[in-house]
Amino acid sequence: MVEAVLAIDMGDEVLKSNETVKAWFEERGCVVAGETISIGKVDINYSVYQRTSVTIFRFENEEDNFPVILLHFISDLQDKKGTSVSVAEETQFGYQTLVELNLQDFIKHIMTEDDDDDLIEESGLEND
Repeated sequence: MVEAVLAIDMGDEVLKSNETVKAWFEERGCVVAGETISIGKVDINYSVYQRTSVTIFRFENEEDNFPVILLHFISDLQDKKGTSVSVAEETQFGYQTLVELNLQDFIKHIMTEDDDDDLIEESGLEND
């Protein structure tokens, strides 16, 4: 298994404090204990850096399966141009950035509607 990292520079988002991030996940049935978000068999470690408005999620990336709950989280962000999303993967030489885009471009190029629907269907989660 490979560790993947999702880093979000929150721009002018409402979901940029530890309390709002934690509440968002809990409202969707996740268990949040300390710096770990659990849903089903998926555990995601997270850190909220309020001074820099950055939230980082770390998770085991098995067979390129991105946790669906993180796709929902990204979908709920609002600052399309001011928020940026980066995804990196652990390699033998450290972390390698796979993608770094503003929120608008990340949703357009990475989270296509068809892919999101397929992932939601597979996970059993419903659209909000």
